[in-house]
Amino acid sequence: MINLAGSAPQPLVEALSYLLEKELLHKEAAERLGLEVKPFVWDNYSINDWQADFKKRVEVLAWEEKKARLDETKKKLNSLVSEEAKTEMELADIENSLR
Repeated sequence: MINLAGSAPQPLVEALSYLLEKELLHKEAAERLGLEVKPFVWDNYSINDWQADFKKRVEVLAWEEKKARLDETKKKLNSLVSEEAKTEMELADIENSLR
């Protein structure tokens, strides 16, 4: 079983590469034995299922990275804003949320 939580992009590439290789070998082995080639599955999921999950994980990783950069930028910007301006911004946020 492949755990996608916390995976960086490179291990996902390696995992999909492994599964694609297994799929090709599965097909070749069946053909050499004169057997019907059945769809390849790994841990009850097809290659397309795995690929879709890997793509989603890559998207989540990219989003998390972008969010971290934005949070850091927000932190830097907030350090430049006066207390009075921060209070005004908070009041504006509250006012907007009440609309």
